Parts: sequence; structure tokens; C-alpha cells
Amino acid sequence: MKIERKCWVYVGVVIIILGSIGIYLNQYSTSEKQQQFAEITFKTLAEGVSSSHTTFDALVVQNGNEFESLWKGMYSGFRPPPDMPIVDFSNKTVIAVFFGEKPSTGYSITIDNIIRINQSINVQYKTSRPGSGTVGLLVTRPYHIVELDKITEEVKFEEMR
Repeated sequence: MKIERKCWVYVGVVIIILGSIGIYLNQYSTSEKQQQFAEITFKTLAEGVSSSHTTFDALVVQNGNEFESLWKGMYSGFRPPPDMPIVDFSNKTVIAVFFGEKPSTGYSITIDNIIRINQSINVQYKTSRPGSGTVGLLVTRPYHIVELDKITEEVKFEEMR
């Protein structure tokens, strides 16, 4: 009798533990499902393959001084440099990606999507390299700069393949 009673106590404890684990896992999986995804619209300010920016970089620009410095640096070797776009940083943010210096034509970098995921921003960009066809032997420095509504969240950059 005592052994049977102990067995039933152990079975009850195991059921309670397993039930608690199930509730925990269900809550975890429900919170994962409740992530909020929202695609953010953006406008291209500048895109090309000729700049003075020689290294890979991904930047978030939140004020006019930073943007002016970036713009002047990008076009430091250009005479005359292109006109700097007007951006109202009180309600806009600028995001820029640079592929770095490449040995030929055929390279590019493009911001494809900007997505808000809960409390962070995910900037998805693609890079491309020359195919097996003919390429020009010209040094290039691909870049893409976009403007979007003001963001304050953490920004993560992700290369899409």
C-alpha cells in the first residue's frame, strides 16, 4: 500500500512538472508568434558606384552635421560635387551602405527592405559581384543612401543572399 501511494505521489509530481514545462513552452512560443513586423518605406537619395568611400560601411545618420560630413567625404574627389539632398532630420533618418573599393565594374550594393521587428530596425541589403561576362577594369565604390521616417530604435544590418 505504501509503495503504491508513493508511486502515485511521484506520478502526480511528474505530471505537475510536465504541465508546468508545457505552459512555459506555450507562453514562449506564443510570445514569439506575437512579434510585430512592419515594413518601413524609404526613398533613395543617392545610389551609384563612384564615391570616395573606400571601405565597407553601414551607417545611420540622425542629424544634418553627420549627413553633411558623410556627403562631403563621399564626394571629396569630385569637382564639382553633386548637390547634397535636403533632409529634415527633425522627422527623417538617413541610412547608408557602402560596399568598399572594388577592382572592376559589375559590383553593387542595394538596400532592399527596412523592417521594424518589435523594438529594432532590420536593414536588409544585397550585394552583387560581376558575373562571368566582360567587366571593365575600373575601380568602383558602390553605395546606396536612403531616407526614411525618423527612427530611434536599434538598427541591425543584414546582408541578404
